[in-house]
Amino acid sequence: MLQRGIPTSKPLTYSRLVAILCAERLNISLIVQPCQTNKNILERWIIPMKKTIKLIDLDCGHCADKIQNAVQKIDGVTSVSVNFLGQKMVLEAPDDRFDTILNEAKALIKKIEPDVTVKA
Repeated sequence: MLQRGIPTSKPLTYSRLVAILCAERLNISLIVQPCQTNKNILERWIIPMKKTIKLIDLDCGHCADKIQNAVQKIDGVTSVSVNFLGQKMVLEAPDDRFDTILNEAKALIKKIEPDVTVKA
C-alpha cells in the first residue's frame, strides 16, 4: 500500500507518512512537498463552511473592494467575495474557526466602514 506514490529520493518523515496514509484512506491523490507544514496539509482537509452575510448600507464599489481585501487577509479565510450591488459578502473559512473569523471580519468591516450594518 505505501509503495504507491512515495518517491524513494525523499526521506519519509512522520508528517509525510500521516499525509500519505490519510490520502490513501480518502482515495485522493496528494503531492506532499517538503516545504509544507502539517498545518497547511491539515487545513486543506478541514471542510470549509460557506456563509452569506448581508452588508446593509454599503455605499460604493470601492468600499466593497476595501472590505474584500481586508477580510481576505484574516488568518484562516479560505475565500471571500463582496458583491456591492447585492450588498452581500460570501465568506468561506474552516468550520471549527468560522465564528471567530466572522467576528474578526465584522470588527474589521466596522473599522473600515462604520455606516455598514453586518447581518450574519
